[in-house]
Amino acid sequence: MKSKNSRPPDALEEAYLEDVKRVPCVSCNKVPSEAHHPEQGLHFLAIAWCRDCHRGPDGWHGTRSALPAKVTVMKAINETRRRVDMLRSGAPITLMLEPIPPTKVKVYGVGLSSDKIIKQRRY
Repeated sequence: MKSKNSRPPDALEEAYLEDVKRVPCVSCNKVPSEAHHPEQGLHFLAIAWCRDCHRGPDGWHGTRSALPAKVTVMKAINETRRRVDMLRSGAPITLMLEPIPPTKVKVYGVGLSSDKIIKQRRY
């Protein structure tokens, strides 16, 4: 979706955004991806997110509950740049961020003794 408030991308930025859309989503590794702009007009900071992780009801523009808790915007930008660089070099894209689905686990701690839905990294 194009914003009316940001300047349109130039040819170099447009080529980069097309490559962002070709790499797997940095949250769930699905393809195709959409280019999410954390800040309007900064096209080289776009994040590769699939439709669900970007615009779905639990995605970035929704409740954000489908996104991994440990994946910050900066980590997502970095992972997107890494994947685009691999795509451009012709190297196979290795997935550094494993998909992290919400998992129901028992949580114990000060004042906590009930089931909660949290995001858990699987190793």
